[in-house]
Amino acid sequence: MKSAWKNFVGSEDGFLLSSEALLIATIAILGLLVGLVAIRDAVVNELGDFSQAIGLLNQSYNFPGVSDLTATTWGGLLNDTLDVNDSQNGVDANGISVTLPVASPEPTP
Repeated sequence: MKSAWKNFVGSEDGFLLSSEALLIATIAILGLLVGLVAIRDAVVNELGDFSQAIGLLNQSYNFPGVSDLTATTWGGLLNDTLDVNDSQNGVDANGISVTLPVASPEPTP
């Protein structure tokens, strides 16, 4: 396996000039960079969506009290409200601005 790899790397049978190899390698590297930038942008967008979803979770709860002949407990509740920096759209987390698309109203016939 190692000898086949060494033959492959050391062989220049398919190239007319070493400048062709350099040109092909340059184009391949540029293509990889463009692809990696697109992947980075998609990952940042998905993480921004995920952070918005976590930030907008409603953690409110309510439970009633229980009463018996010998004991009584009071119920409890917590109303989760928006924090100071929370909003429904355009949450800016560490410089990452994510905007949600605005739904257009359906035309009425």
